[in-house]
Amino acid sequence: QELIRIIKGSISEVLGK
Repeated sequence: QELIRIIKGSISEVLGK
């Protein structure tokens, strides 16, 4: 689902920073 992809992107941003 797109929702999961968006959520995963948000988590990646937080972990990346």
